[in-house]
Amino acid sequence: AGGVPLPLKIIFVLRQDARRPDAAGLERVDPTAVFGALVTHAHCFDPGTSQDARRFVEDYMAIAAAVPVFSLSYHPSFTRLADVVDAVSA
Repeated sequence: AGGVPLPLKIIFVLRQDARRPDAAGLERVDPTAVFGALVTHAHCFDPGTSQDARRFVEDYMAIAAAVPVFSLSYHPSFTRLADVVDAVSA
């Protein structure tokens, strides 16, 4: 706590897939789809003004341009959690 902030190096967009029988799957999100993939998870966004909405879009576009985003699909089971950890650690 109180240390120097570290740069964001990678983003994982998590996707449960009950039909997935094998280990967790990891694939890079196409750059043209990154903004949409990130905004899908912006549950706390409340555009109070058009200026707030513009700042939100600009911030997310900057993140999308600077940070690699990967889709991580996994079977939703605690017994497969090690697969998720392995995929993130690779």
